Amino acid sequence: MANTIGTPTVTRGLHKNLNGAFSEVITASAAISDQDAVAANDTTTFSMTVAGAAVGDMCAVAIDNDLSDGTDQCAVTATVTAANTVGVRVHADVGEYAADDLNNATVKVLLMRPAW
Repeated sequence: MANTIGTPTVTRGLHKNLNGAFSEVITASAAISDQDAVAANDTTTFSMTVAGAAVGDMCAVAIDNDLSDGTDQCAVTATVTAANTVGVRVHADVGEYAADDLNNATVKVLLMRPAW
């Protein structure tokens, strides 16, 4: 099975930051286990099950992998696509992003529910 991501570790709670701008903050991380090549100007999406994620949550994403190694280059974004589901998108923007280059990379997402 290609383009798979492991079961994430999820932390939920009310974090007292940014003067109460967020009513809930959720963090999750998971490892990518199998990634197909991503053609130039194409996108691949990994779906992460994140308990408590809701459409409208703000997302930030980080990955512990070099996204530009001289020949491969990509951008990574995240959005809540449905309740309890975060889509992590990998977009190859220069040339084809090599198959398996993201294997074993850890994806970390931060979800913030606006309190306003």
